[in-house]
Amino acid sequence: MEDHPTILLIEDELQLCDDLQILLQSAGYQVTTAADGVEGIQRIQEQSFDLVITDLVMPGMDGFQVMDYLRVHSPETAVVAMTGYVSAESAIQALRKGAYDYLAKPLDVDLVHSVVARALEKVRLQKDLQRSLAELHAREEQLLKAHNEGHPPKAGQPVVDRVL
Repeated sequence: MEDHPTILLIEDELQLCDDLQILLQSAGYQVTTAADGVEGIQRIQEQSFDLVITDLVMPGMDGFQVMDYLRVHSPETAVVAMTGYVSAESAIQALRKGAYDYLAKPLDVDLVHSVVARALEKVRLQKDLQRSLAELHAREEQLLKAHNEGHPPKAGQPVVDRVL
């Protein structure tokens, strides 16, 4: 994740989309918008995002379908679902489809800031973990190669046949 996390905002209500975009940009995020799920999928195909905030109820392709697409094509992207049609069923469905959180409209500004910050922190931590695992794997390969070539590791380095 860069210094300025990237967010895709998918919202069919133009005024709300504009207001949220201004709110998120003022917090230092790079925000791209889409007016519906189809346009949102096009944006996801063009660029990767740290977070997608999607309305659930939209004409054409809804937010649930966007989440299905993300789960297959961009599983590392966090998703926050929002809706004006709040129900236990839609909340459960959104969470089952991988939403990090679920926001009810009208949106509370402080809650939006909090949820977005927590979702992006989760993404950052996941990326850090993946980077650390890749470094560990590279180090394991280096040690195994040195061992197999008959070059003993330097003093203090363990000799390993395999690291789990």
